[in-house]
Amino acid sequence: MTHATRLRQARKFCCRINGRGRFALPLIESTQLSDEDKQFVKASLWRDGATPEITSHEQYARYQRIAGELARKYDAETRSSLEFIRSPDGVLLTSLEARMAEWDTFLGAMLSRRTAEEAT
Repeated sequence: MTHATRLRQARKFCCRINGRGRFALPLIESTQLSDEDKQFVKASLWRDGATPEITSHEQYARYQRIAGELARKYDAETRSSLEFIRSPDGVLLTSLEARMAEWDTFLGAMLSRRTAEEAT
């Protein structure tokens, strides 16, 4: 089996499990793909929306910690480059930041609703 065929099969598999990335990651790690190929497959998962939605403050804190570690790993100029944005770390950072923004919006709406209810 060629390298390109293995990558296509891995990507097809990841697309089928879209949304269940946390179950797929250990499976990806156990494959015979190179580290570079594993990063490619993981980036494909994140691009397809497999970064789970935030459902708790603990999960938000975990995403915030990981995003902070990634942000510290690269300088601001690198993080703003197209090459970084398309890299596995860039895709992960963007997806984590997007999920955190969704959570912040959700909490803001909840707080507004609660404030409105208390005012009546």
